[in-house]
Amino acid sequence: MPGIPKVPELNSIKKTVFEDIQTMKREEATMKPYEYADEFAGQQEYAVSLWFRWSTIGRVAWENVYTLSYHDQASRANHVRPGDRVLSVFQYVDHRIFFSTYTTPENHDAFAQIFTEAPVPTLDQTAWVYVYYAYSRKAQSVVHFMKTRTTENEKKLGCMHRVPKYLGLWAGKDGIHTPYNGSYREKDYLSYEPYIAGALGIQAKPWKWNEKKDQFDIADKQEIVLDANAIDGHSAYAIGVWLRYLTAIPKRILEKQARMSVYRFTQNQQLEDSAKVGDRTLGLWLTAGQYGFRTYNLANNNPNLSQDINYDDKLEGEWNFVY
Repeated sequence: MPGIPKVPELNSIKKTVFEDIQTMKREEATMKPYEYADEFAGQQEYAVSLWFRWSTIGRVAWENVYTLSYHDQASRANHVRPGDRVLSVFQYVDHRIFFSTYTTPENHDAFAQIFTEAPVPTLDQTAWVYVYYAYSRKAQSVVHFMKTRTTENEKKLGCMHRVPKYLGLWAGKDGIHTPYNGSYREKDYLSYEPYIAGALGIQAKPWKWNEKKDQFDIADKQEIVLDANAIDGHSAYAIGVWLRYLTAIPKRILEKQARMSVYRFTQNQQLEDSAKVGDRTLGLWLTAGQYGFRTYNLANNNPNLSQDINYDDKLEGEWNFVY
């Protein structure tokens, strides 16, 4: 008698949605899913993983980071049937991330909602966050993994899904929840194997800005806006400069001010120094007898963290390197 044929194994499939950084603005978002009509038919294991960083502007409850569903746009509802919300990640207004799915006990039409939550520390709320959310029918479970710069969060729950034919992925606007306000990316990772994140982290290339001059004069008020795409994702930065104080060049100063701004590096689009968090990302002042270094501390929302270094009497005409 012929042997019983083996159960066919489905090939592993990987689809890249975001090749580069993509910013989602709530008011400009479009409601268009990434659709896979037949490619994932019959799959019993699937996962969605991505890097995302949300905006600090206008945060609201239940922002849809992404939702994976068995149902298309015309038939999908807000978690009222099995498969409306297969794997979903939401951002809450108080900086928690919610992982949401469903389970069908004994494959009946009845289903139950399942969700877990992961708080994001204050220091990581403006940085890139990695999330991985996966389901395995063989293991009868879902597992989520989230990594920020300072913490990791992982949880596994028992779960049973239906076997899909169609899969649709809504990133941001999905027509049901508040659209996500922030950025996505799928590049610049050090190592990427699903659920294995020992060395996980954004590795952006070092980026340098300078004027191709040996020396240059700065106007009383000069604003230089750096390329956002070139510096996006960097969590280490520095300013190093040689400078020389002159009372007669380029114009004569009759009275030295008590405090003079040498430079101020800000992350806020409103360039004025209003002493808000981020206004003084890196700042340097020249005061009477001291260089004043200014920054901020996000851990306690201190907008003006200061440290002063004395200089000697030879300020006039002397070159000083400040970093």
